[in-house]
Amino acid sequence: RCATACLVDCKTLTSRAVSVGEAMHASGPGNAACVAVLGGVLILGGRTSPKAAGGSLASTLVSLPAEIPVDGVVEATATPLRIWPSDAAPTARWRHSAVALAEAPGIVVLFGGRDGDSTLGDAWLLDVEAARWRQFDPQGEECPRARHSHAAVAVPSSTPPSAMDPGRWTP
Repeated sequence: RCATACLVDCKTLTSRAVSVGEAMHASGPGNAACVAVLGGVLILGGRTSPKAAGGSLASTLVSLPAEIPVDGVVEATATPLRIWPSDAAPTARWRHSAVALAEAPGIVVLFGGRDGDSTLGDAWLLDVEAARWRQFDPQGEECPRARHSHAAVAVPSSTPPSAMDPGRWTP
């Protein structure tokens, strides 16, 4: 529940403070997942105490300026991502993984994590622009089982999955 974060330039290996002037994320920052998307950073989930994830999966989009100043604090804005109330959405969680897809930078895959009592094994797609979640069931023998405190990476493929169709999803 702080108003600052750290932005790292991977080319120069330098870091800069980022300020949003208010609490950055309602449910975190404890064990939240952060994903670079659409000119900013999406913060998903997190916990509010050692055994509580909150009532729903908090999602905050931190928008960075188009031009990052050479020195000083980077001023950014944090906006809660409002999910359509009638849509299904993942339950609140922490210690989960989230990655943006290279083939579709506005699509985030969320997997697993913990809630207060159990380890989760569900998988979700988030269309950041449409602010809509869609649950999917990974298929195949090598798909992961329920887990938390893990990492994930998106590997580009030559054929994007059909769920990433540019037409998006129908509600």
